[in-house]
Amino acid sequence: MAEISDFIGTKTSYTSNAQANPVQESSPDIGLIKTSYGASGLAETISDALNRKTTIARDLTGRPTKITYQDNSASVLNYDLLGSNFADPATPRAGIGYLSEVKDPGVTTRYRRDLLGRVTQKQQILTTGETRVVAYSYVTAGGGAGNIASITYPSGSVLGYTYDSVGRLTDLVLNGKPLISNLKWNPLGQPIGWQWPFVSVSGGYSSTRTYDTAAQLVQSELGSYTWNAAGRISGLTQNIMVPNAVGNGVVPLALSTAYTYDALGRMTAVAHVPTVKPTLPSGVGLSAITGPDQVGMAYDANGNRQSIVNQQTEAGGRITTHQRVYAQGIGNNRLLGYTQTQSVAGGADTTTQTAYSYDATGAITQAGADFYGYGANGRLQSVKHGTVGNASATYVYNALGQRVLKKNTLGSPAVTTQTVYADGPYDASTVLGTYGTPATGKPTQTEVVYLPTASGPMPIAASIDGRLYAIHSDHLNTPRRLTQADGKVAWQWVTTAFGEVPPSTGATGFVLETSSAPKGAATTIPVKFDLRFPGQVADEESGLFYNFRRSYDPATGRYTQNDPIGMVGGVESVWVRIPESADVHGPVWSGRVSMQPAGVRYTLESDRSPLAQDRHHRGRHGWYARKRSWQ
Repeated sequence: MAEISDFIGTKTSYTSNAQANPVQESSPDIGLIKTSYGASGLAETISDALNRKTTIARDLTGRPTKITYQDNSASVLNYDLLGSNFADPATPRAGIGYLSEVKDPGVTTRYRRDLLGRVTQKQQILTTGETRVVAYSYVTAGGGAGNIASITYPSGSVLGYTYDSVGRLTDLVLNGKPLISNLKWNPLGQPIGWQWPFVSVSGGYSSTRTYDTAAQLVQSELGSYTWNAAGRISGLTQNIMVPNAVGNGVVPLALSTAYTYDALGRMTAVAHVPTVKPTLPSGVGLSAITGPDQVGMAYDANGNRQSIVNQQTEAGGRITTHQRVYAQGIGNNRLLGYTQTQSVAGGADTTTQTAYSYDATGAITQAGADFYGYGANGRLQSVKHGTVGNASATYVYNALGQRVLKKNTLGSPAVTTQTVYADGPYDASTVLGTYGTPATGKPTQTEVVYLPTASGPMPIAASIDGRLYAIHSDHLNTPRRLTQADGKVAWQWVTTAFGEVPPSTGATGFVLETSSAPKGAATTIPVKFDLRFPGQVADEESGLFYNFRRSYDPATGRYTQNDPIGMVGGVESVWVRIPESADVHGPVWSGRVSMQPAGVRYTLESDRSPLAQDRHHRGRHGWYARKRSWQ
């Protein structure tokens, strides 16, 4: 292929060598990328439009051994190592043929393996010496043989797995106590029911899930789904919590949400209507809980958002409308900015403007008053607000693309957070735990338990600062509600098209933080939970969702950088997520990294965000062998 044009005429051109390996890729969106190859035909150097050069050294088998960036920082990958750090004592040579250690700027990762090459221990060691360890054991015989038997989290908590005679998971046990019990599955590997024994309510606390003949979720404790003939959600009834009439507690509310699509299957309208009109406290409108009542969207031929109109009902029934009109670059897919007009019934209009800037690779460097800095590896390295002061958030990544450390000085107190990810059957973006160390005050800790399902890992429980919560996940495995051990809902995230409305908590009576919560409405202690769409973690310092290889902005429905796998994900524009269904997206992909005996490789795996039903797209779909892959 020499050239491809998207639906607005933006052209991407390719030049290949005699072996059909691409040596140049050029487009107005990403600039010019150059790749050179060694005698083996594997990538040796990669240069982007900023002339940031990445050099890959390999061993005789082609495995990458050192990845050197433009600033001379490097990731060193070691294989076949012996010793107790890299192989189980009973099988001292188990590490041969596998990745044993990765030394990155800021962090070293070590893997211990068994005779089958499975990870039995991972050590994540920061340059400060702080170390987090995860351990795995596996079922040796009988039902579930070969599956995970236990995970020991960095805190020391042990999660045990129980299987039936045919290998189906039936129970999860945390530190010897039942966490999830009576798991039931349908023939497609979808969970249809379970109990949370640690939640103390009369009659037990359980979940029941119903699927239609197309394997689409139609009913759960979160609500009900209606699907159209094209497999898109046309209606959703959400069971949410709202403050009661006098503002001294909360009550459930059924919120009916309707979705409208254009002829191309793109979502053009969303409308929230309560099935029964609630009586809310004085000064609180429904939009203070759910976000806008109505949303309308328009796109260009490539799926770039051209405009969005939000209408929300304020206290007393007053209607407020926000309209954004987006400006797009000529001959490319870059968002140049937007003009927002707020109209209040009976009041004057207010108009503001926000401008965007980019570097030569197409990465956003400024969005309004927010400034983004990128490292020599092309990853988001810092976020800063305004031009005054040195407060910022900085990020550290490992060679697998995982963000392992965040230092945030934008808030008070400043916090350093380390993140540990899962291995084994879980995706590389699956967060096992986050561990915060504030400059003052107590450390924070969140560890998440997942249910392995046919559509990927489903968050099902969490330990947050020593308290257990049941997690209620939707059809995407996106967490929508947390329930504490006494049965009270502590946290909820109302379903919206782009994830643009933040979560709310029982500590504010489920009134969004941007509004005034009624006094006395608090029903639970405050809780902070950062998981969003699968593969995403919310960053309160920027408003972005970290999404493994790049970050997603729910306010615009776009990413801060191009899709790293380029056109392999489709010819849609490189930054946008086109809402083809309620929280369902199409064939736009992002790279994942897997550890294999041959080294580190990209695999094709969905960003799963924000709009992905994606049970068909989940998982590894083959090797991606082109210039931006490690082979």
